[in-house]
Amino acid sequence: MLASLLLQRLAPYKPHVLAIVLLQLVQTGATLLLPTFNAKIVDDGLVAGNSEVILRLGTWMLVLTVIQVLAAVLAGYLGAIVAMKVGRGLRQELFDKIHSLPDQDVAAFGPAASWSGRRMMSCSCRTSRSWFSACWWRRPSWASEA
Repeated sequence: MLASLLLQRLAPYKPHVLAIVLLQLVQTGATLLLPTFNAKIVDDGLVAGNSEVILRLGTWMLVLTVIQVLAAVLAGYLGAIVAMKVGRGLRQELFDKIHSLPDQDVAAFGPAASWSGRRMMSCSCRTSRSWFSACWWRRPSWASEA
């Protein structure tokens, strides 16, 4: 049940999710390759006394580390975007569901959840937003200079 719900919510963001998985695979692969390069530096460079191998493999290690960091940052960024979009969708669905409930269902939750309370809240939000957009430059009467 939870898996189907998750797949349903993530379906619109399939390219993002696939990119996150690919970036995580790149990051994991780079993480697993770094010790191999380190071992080759020790075996082929330090033991043999070959500084050219040390510099070449060290450069490849730096390139691999940059790729790893970029993959991790991009995966985190895309993951945050998808999480915000899914959360916004869930909040909107919940808001719509609550506002579509009949009055008798809402009355079962008590006076704090009454339809008039919901309507008052949405009206006060609209009013406060319109007041702010229309009157943001005025100084309130209670804030006059003394």
